[in-house]
Amino acid sequence: MTDAAAPQPPLGLGLFTIRGPLAEDLRGTLAEVAEMGFEGVEPISVTGADGHMIDLLPGGAVPAAAPSEVRRVLDDVGLVAASMHAPLVTRENANALLDEAETPGTDLLGPSAPQVVHGFGPETFGSPDDVRRLADVLSSAAELAGERGARIGYHNHDFEVTQPSPERTALEELLELTDPRVFVEFDVTWVERAGVDPVPIVERIQDRVLVLHGRESLADAARVAPDTRWHIADLGTVEHSPMDVARRSYDMLTSERRASL
Repeated sequence: MTDAAAPQPPLGLGLFTIRGPLAEDLRGTLAEVAEMGFEGVEPISVTGADGHMIDLLPGGAVPAAAPSEVRRVLDDVGLVAASMHAPLVTRENANALLDEAETPGTDLLGPSAPQVVHGFGPETFGSPDDVRRLADVLSSAAELAGERGARIGYHNHDFEVTQPSPERTALEELLELTDPRVFVEFDVTWVERAGVDPVPIVERIQDRVLVLHGRESLADAARVAPDTRWHIADLGTVEHSPMDVARRSYDMLTSERRASL
């Protein structure tokens, strides 16, 4: 068997895009996601004071779903939690946040190793000292998460790859300063929207990339990131018919994956 014929990572869906349908019908919506062919999902968490997940329903405008309920529905419809966007792990929130991530589970590194992913704003990269401070914060979070068998990841947007330059990005400078347990959830679409080719960047940091995010195309980046564990369809905010958009994204991504074999 050649490398090209090797199994590809499973394909998941970022749940932020379909938060409206989830608010109306958690079970029915996740069942439809599974019917589309997705193997996993990526919640977005903002841990509520009552211990409930409001990750599926950001903003708290509708009732939250408890982690145990999310896990039960995922098991029932045949999906897994691939990774989870979440607040940064600190000593104050570590137990609650990691409990929240662990309950729905993930198959990325096994049920005892949930993935917790977090991003920051462009002001965090304002100077070398700012980057070092962020690296220290992420490294501390990685140590706290590691005590529970979890891993901390960093999800990029556009600003991390446009400064100082696409040839030497702030994202790469950050990774050089962080604990090697901090992985990258690399968002291909954000980088492409910035007018930057994501492939050379992914190739340079491939040993840290465990998750690839994208809207319509991931194949080129996937070729240079052989250790990627998940591919996630990340569609952002969709005003109309988000389930139809998710289905089209699945069709495009799977068609591209078949063509790359």
